[in-house]
Amino acid sequence: MHKIGLRPTTADDVDALTEIFLQARQIAMPYLPSPYADDEVAYWIANMVMPNARLTVATVGNARPIGFSAYRHGQLDHLYVA
Repeated sequence: MHKIGLRPTTADDVDALTEIFLQARQIAMPYLPSPYADDEVAYWIANMVMPNARLTVATVGNARPIGFSAYRHGQLDHLYVA
């Protein structure tokens, strides 16, 4: 059995974080259409979320991220798990 690991995000994580975010949103709120294209969400994560918060990704083994959190100004801003 693999253990869940936590690490800081890197620029290489943007696609995986975008996928996790979009899937979680679709599952939690399937009735709510997204006003943004997937590439716009990726841009937002890479250029707005990542530079302005402390992001941590969860992985199993050395695999792609399975979840992430963003902490900013003393509060948890985002928490998504695949």
